Amino acid sequence: MNGQKIWTSYADAPAQWCLALVRTDPDAPGSAGISVLLIDMASPGITVRPIPTLAGPHELNEVFFDDVVVPADCLLGRQEQGWEIVRTGLAFERVGVARYARAGFVLEVLVDHARSTSVGGRPLAEDPLVRAKLADLRIRCEAARLVSYQAIARQAAGTVPVAEAAVARMHNTVLEQLAGQLALELLGPAAQLTHDDPDAPLGGLAWRQWVRNIPTTVAAGTLETQKNILGRALGLPRSA
Repeated sequence: MNGQKIWTSYADAPAQWCLALVRTDPDAPGSAGISVLLIDMASPGITVRPIPTLAGPHELNEVFFDDVVVPADCLLGRQEQGWEIVRTGLAFERVGVARYARAGFVLEVLVDHARSTSVGGRPLAEDPLVRAKLADLRIRCEAARLVSYQAIARQAAGTVPVAEAAVARMHNTVLEQLAGQLALELLGPAAQLTHDDPDAPLGGLAWRQWVRNIPTTVAAGTLETQKNILGRALGLPRSA
């Protein structure tokens, strides 16, 4: 096996195994001819290079494969069944129930902060603009919860929720970013302080929520990919 992949999460955790989509039939068109391999990360020829980011704890890596020998019994499923396998797996991963729950926690903390903080002798929670932004985020949290549960219901019924997972992914990832953005707005410039700064408001919650969720609309398929999946499910024409 030869090739490379940029942005492989937790590859230097260190991971003991990885999943790789590889082309096993070079003459097959498009997504046909792709298989899934389970690869021992201790195999000769594998190089992992960490990718530093501004998003707090390190997790992203670039992985190189140079003449890596993979045993035949490490084939997952049937040969050339790779695209079917990965689409099914991604439909389960993309729901991401934890995402709306994390955003909901941040919202609760911000509501408490608004109630206990005064600006010009007036509680922040009495500011109509602040109340409107908190209410909007609360509505988005509820919408994300409902679409997530809809996808989970399809999974529980034994079906693969491809479109439902795409909708849930869009709601949840955008919601997490909006929660971080609102935290920065309400806490002001000090919200940029990191969790290890004693002066950071709310223990650095705003900074952590913001930077940790910059990649969320890229991981597991970009936001644009999710929109394309939903568009195909609705029978819309493909983009040019």
